[in-house]
Amino acid sequence: MRESGPGAPVLPPPDWPDTYCTVCGVAAVTKNVALYQNIGLLILRLAKTVEGSLCRRCIRTVFWEFTLITCFAGWWGLISFFYTPFILINNVVRFIGSRGLPEPDPRAPNVFVVQRFAEEIAVRLDRGEAVQDVAAVVAPRAGVRAQDVAAFIRFMSRGGM
Repeated sequence: MRESGPGAPVLPPPDWPDTYCTVCGVAAVTKNVALYQNIGLLILRLAKTVEGSLCRRCIRTVFWEFTLITCFAGWWGLISFFYTPFILINNVVRFIGSRGLPEPDPRAPNVFVVQRFAEEIAVRLDRGEAVQDVAAVVAPRAGVRAQDVAAFIRFMSRGGM
């Protein structure tokens, strides 16, 4: 939404963070966290973990889902009865530690929108094109910055998605 013509203000592009949430893909200030869920069964337990650099919104969402399920279903097993309090304490400490993070800007780019170009990116990289060149070609079509495409490529090369 830039105005054009003489005397129009020149607006710099938004200065988005260079970190991306591993859950939702948004460019945001993130924090490394590990949140756990435990469902106790009489002789078994079902465990779930979300670990990585998460934005404040995803930490909040995962915290409430995992902690509430653990709070009500985590106690129903011998091992789980003793394990559940540690999970609950961990989740609460991680959640409280993330309260200082700013909310992600709703206008911030999301590296996962690049996913629809994943096949083209893979073909170009297999042909030996440089990451920067691929990013420069794909970014305008995906509606993100070239560095967002490069971040997506790095994410995928680490085994993401």
